[in-house]
Amino acid sequence: MLRAFPPYIAFGSAALTISVVGDELLHYVFLVQAVNGDHPLSIGLLGFLIALPPSFGGLVGGWLDRHRARNHHVLLGSFAGSAACCFALWASWTSEYAAIAAYVAAFALGVLGLAIAVIWQARVSQLVPPGRPALVARVLSWTSTLMSAGLAVGPVLASILVGAWGHRTLILFDALSFGAGLALMIPIAWRLKATAGEGPSQRPARLSRSMGLGMVLRAPLIRSPALALAIMNFLAVAVLFAIPLLVVERGLPLDRIAWAGSAGIAATLVGSILGTYARHGRRLLVSVVLEPALRSVGLVILALSQTTSGLLAGIVLFYLPQGMARIARMSYLEASFEPEAKATAVGAYRMLIRGLMPVGPLIMAPVVAVAGARPFLLAGVLLLVTLSLWLLSDGALRRTARRYVLSMSKEQK
Repeated sequence: MLRAFPPYIAFGSAALTISVVGDELLHYVFLVQAVNGDHPLSIGLLGFLIALPPSFGGLVGGWLDRHRARNHHVLLGSFAGSAACCFALWASWTSEYAAIAAYVAAFALGVLGLAIAVIWQARVSQLVPPGRPALVARVLSWTSTLMSAGLAVGPVLASILVGAWGHRTLILFDALSFGAGLALMIPIAWRLKATAGEGPSQRPARLSRSMGLGMVLRAPLIRSPALALAIMNFLAVAVLFAIPLLVVERGLPLDRIAWAGSAGIAATLVGSILGTYARHGRRLLVSVVLEPALRSVGLVILALSQTTSGLLAGIVLFYLPQGMARIARMSYLEASFEPEAKATAVGAYRMLIRGLMPVGPLIMAPVVAVAGARPFLLAGVLLLVTLSLWLLSDGALRRTARRYVLSMSKEQK
C-alpha cells in the first residue's frame, strides 16, 4: 500500500508509527511503576496528565492555522522536543526527582504529540500531489492503520524488552524513536514549506479556538458523533487505567497489563481495517450509531470474568467497534470543513472528543477503590447503551449523512 504514496508520505507515516511504538514503551514503564515500581506514581494523576493535552487542541489548531508558514518548523521542533524530553527523563530516572520528571514528561510529550497529529491530519491535502484528492482519505486511513499497528506492538514489545534491559533503557528507546522520526519527517517539512502559501486564504485573526469549536458544533455530520465519542473516550481512558488495578485485584501476572494494552490496540486496528469497507455508503452511519452499544458487550465481559482470557476478550470487544467507527468519523470530518480553517477545526474536534479524558482516571481510581471494579464497569454499560439510543434519535445526523452518501455517489460517477 505504501508504494502507492509518494516517498515523503511513506516516510512521514513511518515516522509517526515509530514514535508511537516508542511512546508505548514509555507508557508501559509508567503503568508498571504506578502499581509495582521503585518510583511509585499515582495512577489517577498519571492518567490525568497523559490525557490532558488534547484539551488544548483548539488552541493549538488555531495557532497552527494563523501561522501556516511555520508549520514545518513546528513539526520538526515537536519531534526534536520530544526526543529531548525523553533524554531528560532518562537522565533523571535514578534521581530522587524521577516521579516529578515522569509527570512532567507525560504532559509535555502529550502536548508535542498533539501538535504533530494536528499538523499531519490538517495538512495532508497539501502533501498529496496536485490532481489526486482521493489520495487524502487513503493517506489518513493508512496512517491510522500503521499507527494502530505500532500501538498494538508497543506494549508486548515493552514487556519483553524490560526483562532484558530494564525500565530506564526503554525510556532511552523512546528518545531514539523520536530522533528517527525527526529524520524521516524532514521531507514532509520541506513539502509543507513549499506549499504553505497554496490554496484559499483567510485572515488569520478570524481563526480562533472558540471559532473552531463553534464550527464543529454547528456541523450536523460531526456534532453528535463527536459528543458521543467524547463520552466514550472518557470511559475508555478510565478503563485503560483500571486494567492495572484489575490485574492486581484478580491476582494475574503483571505482564497481562501489556497483553491487555496490545489486545485493545490490535482490536482497534482490525476494526479500522473492517471500517475501510464502509467508507462510502449507509454503513458509515450504522457503524457510528451502533458503536456504543457494541462496546458495552466488552465491559460486561470485563465485569463478570476473572480470567486472563476473559480480560482479553472484554478488551477486544470494547475496542473493536471503535476502530470500525473511526473511518466513518474521519470521512465525515474531512468532508465538513474548508482547507483554510481545517487545522482550527481539527484541533477543536480533538479538544472536544478528548476533553473529558483527563477526568476519567481521576474518577475511576476512587470509585474502584471504594466500590470495586464491577459496579464501575456495569455503570459504563448503561452509559454506552444510552449513547447509542441518543445517536439513533438524531434526525439531523441521519439527514446529513444521507446527503453525504448521495454527494459521494455523484462524485464517483
